[in-house]
Amino acid sequence: MRFTRIRIFLVNQYEKEEKWLNEMAAKGFAMVSIRGGICYEFESCNPGEYIYRLELLENNITSPESLHYIKFVEETGAVMIGTWFRWVYFRKKASEGEFMLFSDIASKVTHYQRIRRIIIPVLFLEGFITLTNFHYYIGKVKDSYQLGSVMNMDIFCAILLGMIDLILIYLSLSLTWHIRKLKREQIIRE
Repeated sequence: MRFTRIRIFLVNQYEKEEKWLNEMAAKGFAMVSIRGGICYEFESCNPGEYIYRLELLENNITSPESLHYIKFVEETGAVMIGTWFRWVYFRKKASEGEFMLFSDIASKVTHYQRIRRIIIPVLFLEGFITLTNFHYYIGKVKDSYQLGSVMNMDIFCAILLGMIDLILIYLSLSLTWHIRKLKREQIIRE
């Protein structure tokens, strides 16, 4: 039996996404593909048959470095079951033992930094677009001398872009917090 579930996870929630996939596998539903980063296809399996892991690769999926890394992970018995953007989804039979992609704190820190390096440029670009939109809106208000004559769509777009900026700021700060927490943990363990 195959079925599809739509779930949205933010980029800083990859561990939550991974946990959800493992919970689905524990219930007897194995993810077999992903489309658009939100549409997950499942099929029946033995409960607890698979362990899932996710990783954002340093390079595009088709780059030689990424292909080499994917092959390396597959040599451990894991199978790549899907990709989205630079995210790669692996699964491995639970009967083959533990399956971890990040074996130490330093590799986890590097992974979080990689995710943050994607968000920050988008945040700056989005911030620039938002400021430009607000500047345009304020110019229209000044020129019209009446707030009622300004198109509602202009303010709607400006507010929407501002909300997207706030989400990106939250994601960036959340990742920074995780990185700092892991670095403190690494210092304690040394």
